[in-house]
Amino acid sequence: SFEVVYFSLEGGLAHFPAVAKRTGVFPNPPAIVVLAHEPLMWKLEANGRAIERKEQMTVAHMERTSAETCDHLVVTGQSLLDWMTKAGWNLPASRHVAAPLVPEEWRSNFHSDHYRRRQRLTTEIIHFSGTEARSGLTLFCDALDRLADSGITDLAVTVVGAFGHVLGEHSGGMIVRRARQWPFKLKLLPIRDEPDIFRYLRQSHALVAITHAAAQLPMDAVACLDEEIPFVATDVGSIRDMLHPKSADAVMMEASASAIAARIAAVLQNGTNSPAKPLDGRAARRKQWG
Repeated sequence: SFEVVYFSLEGGLAHFPAVAKRTGVFPNPPAIVVLAHEPLMWKLEANGRAIERKEQMTVAHMERTSAETCDHLVVTGQSLLDWMTKAGWNLPASRHVAAPLVPEEWRSNFHSDHYRRRQRLTTEIIHFSGTEARSGLTLFCDALDRLADSGITDLAVTVVGAFGHVLGEHSGGMIVRRARQWPFKLKLLPIRDEPDIFRYLRQSHALVAITHAAAQLPMDAVACLDEEIPFVATDVGSIRDMLHPKSADAVMMEASASAIAARIAAVLQNGTNSPAKPLDGRAARRKQWG
């Protein structure tokens, strides 16, 4: 038997064990702890979509009841806790917020990676947050339109990650189409595995543009912070909560094309970019998980 059992909220896997515990199936039931990051209903709202299949209704119900009936709830950001409360979820009194930890396989491998210098001339901007509507790929392209209009030319743009579809159009085709109006060098790297993506980011000495239109506490921001990869990020969700206040003011921006372009232009004008400083290091955040 177990004293504690942990479940991810996503998918609602804790629903049936919680029902079994409430109905006395277990003679000595363990404590059920649910870890919440991005519930299905939040993701649908963030992507501007509605429930389309009955399976989604089932999962959404199971996720909510999992959060409401567990013994302890761990939420990866205050913004998600606020969203749950606003949505009317009846959350357990036993709960706390703990920032997510980057998987060990994503982290630096000093035997194969050349460690990055703290400051370096910025001539490359990277986007690798994905192709969902909330990931801000079109917002990133809108910002590049404004950078091009401002007269900036000495810039390389790299989009990393698997291809997908944006408003029905292949994401790679959409980027190439829009890039015809840019004076920048363009590179598409369809790398799928996160360890390979972060290896490229560490070695590129580039500035990462995290342009989410909506987010809770995205792992791309957490990983860049842990790996000391310079980035700028839209001020959404709980990203700001991870940053030292002085760093937050330097790297955060409104989720609009003009604000993103202005922040990138400021970094380019400065000539060097430094990694943001976290409010709490990885070791301190690990303690939040017990």
